[in-house]
Amino acid sequence: MGGASPLPTQLKRTEVSQEHRAVLWKCIHDKIKGSAESDGLVWYLRKPWSHILEQVHVYHDHQLVSRGLSTQLKPALQGVEKVFSSGDYLAIYGWLQFVLSIYHPTEFVKKIQRLLSYCRSPYRIVDNEVLCPIGSDEDGKAVEKAFTDLKSAGLTGGREHLKKASTELAAGN
Repeated sequence: MGGASPLPTQLKRTEVSQEHRAVLWKCIHDKIKGSAESDGLVWYLRKPWSHILEQVHVYHDHQLVSRGLSTQLKPALQGVEKVFSSGDYLAIYGWLQFVLSIYHPTEFVKKIQRLLSYCRSPYRIVDNEVLCPIGSDEDGKAVEKAFTDLKSAGLTGGREHLKKASTELAAGN
């Protein structure tokens, strides 16, 4: 008996599909690779990604600058690829949250937002830098509206509280 297949459902908060890993990694990979420059022999990272990955290394991964940080393209890509190929949801979304907190040009944020939606992720970017868990697209719009309303009302304390709460939720706390 034939029939329509059920529509794909949104991923659970702790779930990361292989598709999601691959799609996010392609975006990040292309961004990092696009910032590289060759000296004729070796490809090196340039800003902004040399700076972003240094910040991740020190302030997110809590590693010493002298240990394991490379500005060469291939080792830098391999380090980040591990997050997307084998990390759990906390590793992937934690990495993304950290990067978004320090690097949030509109084009980058919109691209990640589209990919999160495309892959049925239970997270959305609000306020251009906060990864927030949602139950539906409507929830995402409601949270975004709350950020906008707090900003337009000049309630920076409330806005910062909401930002912190969203970040803690995304971190699984």
